Amino acid sequence: MRHFLLAMLLAAVSFQSASAQVAGQYSISFGGTASGPNYTGVIGTFTDPSVLSYADTDVDVGDFVAEKRSDGTIWAWRITAINSTGPLNINVEPAGDHTGRAAANLQTGDAAIAEMVGTDVSFVPPLTLHGINSNLFSAFHNLNDGAALENVVEDTTPQLGGSLDVNSNKIVSTSNGNIDIEPNGTGNVLLGNVTIDADQTIGAGQDNYVMTYDNGSGLVSLEAAAGGGTDAAAIHDDTAGEIAAITEKGTPISADLLIIEDSASGNVKKRVQIGNLPGVGSGGGYIEAQNATADSNVTGTLNKKDICDPSGFSADRTYTLPSSASLNDRCGVGVNSGSASFELLIKTGGVGSLIDGVDYSTNEWSRLFIAGENATFLCVDGSGPKWIVEEDGRKPCIVDAYLSTSCDGETASTWTVPTAAATPGAWTENEDRGGVFNTSTGTFVARRASRYQISFQCYSLNVLADQALYRARMIDVSSNVFLWDTRVNAAGSNNQITRATRARKMVADASLQLQYFSSQGSRGMAAVASSEYSFITIAEKF
Repeated sequence: MRHFLLAMLLAAVSFQSASAQVAGQYSISFGGTASGPNYTGVIGTFTDPSVLSYADTDVDVGDFVAEKRSDGTIWAWRITAINSTGPLNINVEPAGDHTGRAAANLQTGDAAIAEMVGTDVSFVPPLTLHGINSNLFSAFHNLNDGAALENVVEDTTPQLGGSLDVNSNKIVSTSNGNIDIEPNGTGNVLLGNVTIDADQTIGAGQDNYVMTYDNGSGLVSLEAAAGGGTDAAAIHDDTAGEIAAITEKGTPISADLLIIEDSASGNVKKRVQIGNLPGVGSGGGYIEAQNATADSNVTGTLNKKDICDPSGFSADRTYTLPSSASLNDRCGVGVNSGSASFELLIKTGGVGSLIDGVDYSTNEWSRLFIAGENATFLCVDGSGPKWIVEEDGRKPCIVDAYLSTSCDGETASTWTVPTAAATPGAWTENEDRGGVFNTSTGTFVARRASRYQISFQCYSLNVLADQALYRARMIDVSSNVFLWDTRVNAAGSNNQITRATRARKMVADASLQLQYFSSQGSRGMAAVASSEYSFITIAEKF
């Protein structure tokens, strides 16, 4: 059995027999005299309680000695040895951690125990002390009587002295009870290598929060999750309008990326560059715009569209297609401004390089001079190379002009330019796209080789005599060769109209001019203020 020996050691301790003791009781005398004050307590059954030796089963090595000190604290000691002869000899050491401590020797006649290690101890039920001499008392108490701590649950403020080994067991609760681990203040909870921020505020404001790890702080903590834990930026196959809501890139480039599902590899997701898509990029011909060198001839770059500025030209300039290319390569050119004086000529890169089957290494394919015009070419054969026009962004030249001031006084039977008559007329434009009409002379200039639809009408200002002749024609100004004319013979005395519409293929820089003729002379051409009037319309046809 375990017992507690309560001791207060400021004077000698002796154990003596006493009369009137009954079995199961004992008497311990203090102060060295048999008549000293006694303490009686039940510790077990003794035949002769006056003799206390190592053979007694009630006091053993491993039992405890306790001292109540003058400050009211209780100090515990463990019995390490009991001498079997002579006066009672009890060797003790501090209870608990006693590494490196010398054992104290408690014998009859000892004055005190020198070294003590404190631990506050309480006894249940309390010991009854009678007439103790000074601050000194001793007693034995049976642990089985319930006055000692037998279960951990009895300690209301336990503390671990070292790591707790669960010994392959669990930390459990009963009756659906919680297991509460609560650090003090701002302390955290450590689970292996995970440190949990345990002092965060938890309440209704933290609904739908999720646990996240922050490498900077090393903590796992609660954090708000967008959309209650859903990804608001995700694209779903059953939700309309998600892609339309994404910011659009107005001018993608070949290095931009797309996400695809690879049909040749189990539809796993992969990224591709726009420039590598089929029909795009090197061997696929994706076009990216780039500014050309100002006021200079330009050699095209594969899969680029060179943008030129004719408003800054000091002379006509040339764009030359690349001299080598692969199937499905592309190139292109455009103008971002117009010019009334100069054009950008487009040619191929050498003999054998064709556009739509024609060698344009010497003569140009066409010209650009109206703001916004452009052209894109696709390589269909790398030998040559041979190109086709994939995108024709040329804008047709258009003239819509009318005689706003009547002319008169022409010499009889003489071809006369309306603005050069004795009484000259004047032309006004409704439209002149491309800057191809001169109102001062009534002359149209074909600024590029093309096909043009030409219409004109001449209305006599004055009445013609019966059978008088009234004519109009278009002439090639550079060669002074008339292209066609139209005529009418007056039937009776009246005004006459002559008109014509023709389509003509013209070379670049060729010019046309309207002339009129009357056999009487001074029949003139009527301006728009008349019921009928004189006009010219010309439209380019590609």
